[in-house]
Amino acid sequence: MKNIYILIVFVSLFFNAYAQKARCEIQEDPYRAASNFYRYPHKEIQDSLSEPPTGYRPFYISHYGRHGSRWLTGKSEYKNPYNTLREAADSCALTPFGMDILKRLETIYNTSISRSGDLTPEGYRQHRIIAERMYRNFPDVFQDGTEVNAKSSVVIRCVLSMAAETQRLAELNPNLNIRTDASEADMFYLKHDFKEKERFKDKTNAKETFAANHTDFTRLMQKLFSDSSYVSRHVNVVKLGNQLHKVAMSEQGLDIPIRFDDLFTDTELYELWQVRNVRWYVDYGPSPLSQGMMPFSQCDLLENILNTADTCVTSPQTNVTLRFGHEICLLPLACLMELDSCNSKITNLEELADQWQDYRIIPMACNIQMVFYRRDNTDNDILVKIMLNERECRLPIPSKIHPYYRWSELERYYRTKINNYKNKEQ
Repeated sequence: MKNIYILIVFVSLFFNAYAQKARCEIQEDPYRAASNFYRYPHKEIQDSLSEPPTGYRPFYISHYGRHGSRWLTGKSEYKNPYNTLREAADSCALTPFGMDILKRLETIYNTSISRSGDLTPEGYRQHRIIAERMYRNFPDVFQDGTEVNAKSSVVIRCVLSMAAETQRLAELNPNLNIRTDASEADMFYLKHDFKEKERFKDKTNAKETFAANHTDFTRLMQKLFSDSSYVSRHVNVVKLGNQLHKVAMSEQGLDIPIRFDDLFTDTELYELWQVRNVRWYVDYGPSPLSQGMMPFSQCDLLENILNTADTCVTSPQTNVTLRFGHEICLLPLACLMELDSCNSKITNLEELADQWQDYRIIPMACNIQMVFYRRDNTDNDILVKIMLNERECRLPIPSKIHPYYRWSELERYYRTKINNYKNKEQ
């Protein structure tokens, strides 16, 4: 009985510690609370990858990546919180701390004018580093004469992200044959808006209820404003709090020496992150609240990946396919491909945080890399491994040589999944 009791205590402690995983990770690095604004975690990338089975060498890389760090996209994202605090200052309703935050907002707002959604220097650097690591990790692929075919969403931050990666590859080997393109003709798979999103979206107000239960800006308002009656009459507290959170979290991707790390406590950051995490999961992930249908928005993208791979694996030369787009595509794509736990079905949103974390999937410059291996040019026994943000993934079919999988089996699995969905929708 004593041994059983000790075992129960041990198991309880283990699961309690696991249940605090996301909270601890955000406390360790508060910028993880930025959700999709999280700067690409270069420091977390493992130094060495697994060795392929004996005799197999990489010959093709297929990639989809999000643009790097950017300025906030809405023209009013910096202006609105700045104006709110400036008007309060004119009414002598700000504390000294509030005045200090106003000065910081003024600087970042003035710098942001006409830069809505622009790629930042940090975002450009992220892609150069990713390209260099890809080149160093898979030198067999980047031989003289390798065909590098890069396509981008027509959104300028994506085009510049493509330029950053391809330029770095050209610097590393000037003898690569690099072609780049950004055309509306490819937007149907590079940035596909889910036409059925309204049909399947959550109609239970679960996200709103969750947000209301996990959002409290009382302390923040007391720290910013000296006049509570002014706040009640003139300030939309929830709106301002969320605006400040977005500004505070996104500044990690800007080359500006301004920080807002004194705005929120660790607990507040964790709670606000949970709200954003829930929204991404329900709106673009595999949530049962949206009938698990959102990942299928990327059927066209996955089919493009499969069809292009079919062409490249029959080629006698090495090839690289680079695609540059957005997190609203990469997140459902990772779920559709069932990379690691991305496609987990979680009904209780209160349990989501420690089972599914958006900052692991869609930081700035997030990417999926599929690396193909064979023993020689005539070998039809092709292996593939998939990396999400340069981490080797477990895939939805069995393999005795994980993280390597037989391409014929994986392709069959994905094509069957796509066809079953399309047949059901007809």
